[in-house]
Amino acid sequence: MECGVCDIRSSIGFCIECQKLLCETCSETCDACGKLMCPDHVHESRSGKVYCNGCNNRRKAERKSRHGKHASAEADEGGTSLEALAGAPVAEADEREEEARVLGKRETVQPWQLCLYSAVVALIIALVLLVIPTLRRIPLGGTSYLATPYFLLVIPLISAFWGVYGIVNIEFYKHRQRCMAGLGIAVLSMVMFVVEVATDPAARQEGDSLELQDRRQNMEPEQLEGWRDNVLDKYK
Repeated sequence: MECGVCDIRSSIGFCIECQKLLCETCSETCDACGKLMCPDHVHESRSGKVYCNGCNNRRKAERKSRHGKHASAEADEGGTSLEALAGAPVAEADEREEEARVLGKRETVQPWQLCLYSAVVALIIALVLLVIPTLRRIPLGGTSYLATPYFLLVIPLISAFWGVYGIVNIEFYKHRQRCMAGLGIAVLSMVMFVVEVATDPAARQEGDSLELQDRRQNMEPEQLEGWRDNVLDKYK
């Protein structure tokens, strides 16, 4: 469908306020929540950041709350705040601090980060298990053990979940390539984990030992005696 602003380019999403279809050129992304906006609903701060109506109203409420506390403190000390009397906005330094805090919250919840970072961690662990085969199993006592790669599969699975979420959710359209990269790394890690279980040297030796034990149990007395003689000859 065509963009509701330029009526030329294909739309990639919609305005969070008026639901108008938007293309990549005509849309603006809120620096606080990452949602798309049309030009009519963009609020720009003095530091050049852009916000949607909801985030802009929240910023104003937080500034007003801090301003009220500042004015109350001045009144308790017996002084008069010029900013409180004039109704001036919060200082530029305070606004930058508040914006940095909001942007920090936004950065912690981006699906592409959760996907890509966890996928890289899974790939590093898979490479370590590939180089050090002894880490591919966890002894549980006796002859029981837990295959480490199967246990660690939860990491790339979580990465894949966030990657798919970031790709299908239109709010994070601009970062979907990063989600796809993280998803690819997660799939590679899962394949490596499965291959490492199948090629575990300890498991292969255990299988050979069980096969040899079955062969001995099925031998005739003469065959078993001959087999013992052959084994003893190796140590003479």
